[in-house]
Amino acid sequence: YRCSVKTWKEYASNRENVILKQSLGSRGYLGLMRIASAVIGNSSSGVIEAPSFCVPTVNIGDRQKGRLRADSVIDVKRQKDEIIRGLKKVLYDKEFRNNLQKVTNPYNPYKDGNVGGRIVSILESVPLGRSLLEKRLDFPNSEEVKLFHAR
Repeated sequence: YRCSVKTWKEYASNRENVILKQSLGSRGYLGLMRIASAVIGNSSSGVIEAPSFCVPTVNIGDRQKGRLRADSVIDVKRQKDEIIRGLKKVLYDKEFRNNLQKVTNPYNPYKDGNVGGRIVSILESVPLGRSLLEKRLDFPNSEEVKLFHAR
């Protein structure tokens, strides 16, 4: 880990278009994900979060082996020519790019975009009545009631 941080710092120090941050926080990271062209690396985020943003991933190596994959994740070996091949595919392959909007993320619980319809269907099946407006305190035994009133 330290070796790779040192390597990234050296890389960033020689380039104006590279900014290195230790952490962006959740909002910052997801904000960048929203506008990213691709995710490149071996982070689980490229496999789990990126597909929900329709952002393709070049997943390098086998660190994420065993995880489900969306069709937007391209697995490559840790070899320069493989990484370049993966980058060219996710950035310039028109058919691949056009299909990103149709990708289903296997980790997204709302998968099909119809979560609103399912919520409406469930709410329509709930019997409405005054009992929904009544506030109740339920105590399992009388000792707890005594303690509650003693305060």
